[in-house]
Amino acid sequence: EHPTAFTVVLFVAMLSAILSTPIAYFQDYLIFEYLAAPVIQPVSKDSAESKSIFAKSFHILGGKEIIDSTAKRHLDELTAAMQVYRQSLQSRQRIEFDRIWGLNRFGHFIGSNLAEETFIEKYLSCAQLYESVPNVKGIVFLELQKVLEKARSEWTWMDSKSVEDRQRTRRLLFLFQCDLLPGISGQILSSKGARECASSGAVTVNQKLAAYAVIVAVNAAM
Repeated sequence: EHPTAFTVVLFVAMLSAILSTPIAYFQDYLIFEYLAAPVIQPVSKDSAESKSIFAKSFHILGGKEIIDSTAKRHLDELTAAMQVYRQSLQSRQRIEFDRIWGLNRFGHFIGSNLAEETFIEKYLSCAQLYESVPNVKGIVFLELQKVLEKARSEWTWMDSKSVEDRQRTRRLLFLFQCDLLPGISGQILSSKGARECASSGAVTVNQKLAAYAVIVAVNAAM
């Protein structure tokens, strides 16, 4: 039986789609990853040294050990500042302050210094395992760790040679907006930014020229 005109047209359309789809995806990949990407800009020696000094001064470079030691140092500084502020409060205000921050009558976090605590205070320290008394010190320490790890990841991205100054400026403005929005609103904006940050990195001029040549050759061959 001879094929009808409709069958021939359908066969040719399917064959064209099968052959052209990979080529179209390959061209889109070249356009997004190379043609639309910014060109790598040289980084001056003074700028690189100043950024390195800034990172080291805030102790955001290094492994988990440095993050933990830095978080512990910040927690000790916070504890010392709380002790100074606590001494300026009246008796009734001090009781409320201790209750909110989970402090004992000596102004230390419950469970941090068992030698000076009474039997009841030691019992409350053990009761933290059952979540009847929140472990404020542990919560603050975990939050400090999260902040330092976030700062390290942001710094690693901003310190990359493929990132331009305008990208760093936009990222800093975005992080500032996330900090200004309270609670769930800031988390929604942060999640939205994480989805939209899937942009291509910077490439060299030779890579751009090679991508242009490949796309022109593919279109000419078709």
